Amino acid sequence: MKTFISYTSNLKKLQVKSRNTLISTDNQLSDFVVNSEAAFSREHTQWTARKMTNCLKTQLFVLVCVFSFQFEIKQENGKLKQMLQHHNKKH
Repeated sequence: MKTFISYTSNLKKLQVKSRNTLISTDNQLSDFVVNSEAAFSREHTQWTARKMTNCLKTQLFVLVCVFSFQFEIKQENGKLKQMLQHHNKKH
């Protein structure tokens, strides 16, 4: 949805710019089209970067959770080993 809003926003800006721009030659039209395409390309690049950043944040969170869980399991295993060793020494 954000992408649609961003593209719509760019389209409105281009419509305003095209109304205020007098295009009377092929070169002016070409420049306007190139600049318009560049604006959409920039918006798409920014959107992609935001999406990748959010994905990386999620992956990092999952990794931290997994390592934290593994660390807790190792601690519990260590405690169990100590209890078993202590129990075996008694018997």
